[in-house]
Amino acid sequence: MVTTNPAKTLDWSGFVGRVRAGMRADLLVIKGSTLDPYKALIQATDEDVLLVTVDGDALYGRWDWLERLKPRDWEVVGCPGLVRGLDVTFADVPLGNETWIEIVSKIEQAMKFDPWIGSSEYPDLHAIPLTPLFASCDPEFFETLNTSANAALPFNIWEEYYAGIEADTDGDGILDAADSDDDNDGLGDVQEGQLGTNRLSPDTDRDHAIDSQDFYPLDPTKWQREEDLVPYVVAGGVLATIVAGGYYYRRRRS
Repeated sequence: MVTTNPAKTLDWSGFVGRVRAGMRADLLVIKGSTLDPYKALIQATDEDVLLVTVDGDALYGRWDWLERLKPRDWEVVGCPGLVRGLDVTFADVPLGNETWIEIVSKIEQAMKFDPWIGSSEYPDLHAIPLTPLFASCDPEFFETLNTSANAALPFNIWEEYYAGIEADTDGDGILDAADSDDDNDGLGDVQEGQLGTNRLSPDTDRDHAIDSQDFYPLDPTKWQREEDLVPYVVAGGVLATIVAGGYYYRRRRS
């Protein structure tokens, strides 16, 4: 009813509001009990979001799910204790090939307010740091809410919803404390320590290649050995490559 009634109200019931063949498939998958899905929804935090699809295209969620749905066409986002996959690229719109890390870099640069800082015209202007993507990784956010005279919350929102949640970085249901592979990238935590890769990120160098499949996991400029690659371009702006006898493709990022 949460989605069907609004769809009817807007006269969109032929496109959205139900999980049915032919619909737009704007879907949200969260953790929780199937016995009380409504309660699971309203109590969900950012750590409970496992998958988001828009018009059938998986754009956010568990990175290993995105890797299955769209190999190497996503990037890592997160913070200690929480890592997910995100795809913000779309070739059919202006600047659609910009990655998340490129977008964040531009916003961070803009929030430094150069060259106005220190000018006589704006003497009180100062740089503002970009807040974390996830609320659970932003203690300042909760401190602001809990001490706000305007909000005047009768409870501590961090203690109510987030305190006591043990880290499950990859969202696989195994807490990091008991998980030998915290980021689920195929390399155990001990092995990642030996290699120098990040045990809390499946793509340490952010080159869109999972560490366990990356011959150069600390070098963002390459991931496969040249002898394993025979690239060629096919119609439709799709890059196709023979990789070690297999077939791999993705949208061009040019």
